[in-house]
Amino acid sequence: MVYCKKETEEHSISRTFPRSLIGMNAMITREGQRCNIFDNNWVVLDMDDVETNLARQQRRSKTSTTDFAMGIKITNSSKMLLVECRFRYGNEGVKRLTAGELTAKVNGSIGILNQVPSIHSEVYFLFSNTEIQQARNKMVRLSAGKKTYLAKTITEFKDCFNLICSAECRNNVCAYYQVAN
Repeated sequence: MVYCKKETEEHSISRTFPRSLIGMNAMITREGQRCNIFDNNWVVLDMDDVETNLARQQRRSKTSTTDFAMGIKITNSSKMLLVECRFRYGNEGVKRLTAGELTAKVNGSIGILNQVPSIHSEVYFLFSNTEIQQARNKMVRLSAGKKTYLAKTITEFKDCFNLICSAECRNNVCAYYQVAN
């Protein structure tokens, strides 16, 4: 699985709301955890901002969404990956997580992205290093029989994508290059 900036930037929602594209470091910092480990090429789609704009345009209440989505490549197919950050809540955030809340956030984001490209079956939830073990245990209980909810630290999440897709994606074949460590 590799991060794909082109897929992120060329998604129809990204083109409709280009100001909703934000650097990964800035996104995670805004969600409550200082971060500077991602290369500047990592751009994500701020789903909260997209939902705010859609709700304003459609004159309706906001629905719950994951924090961000990003394009990924798996072999020769493109998918969107949903990610929720849980840094602000501390230990109480893990305890208060419910299956209903997670399902609502995931379904809200899926509704916005329109399944094009398809949504990856795994949904990542980012936690601080001090809460990660408790979060993993909770995620296993909450995801039984549903989408796969994975709890990761920021570093573990980055390590899942040790390669990123270059901007020269052609014919579903990507030229990969290493992310600078």
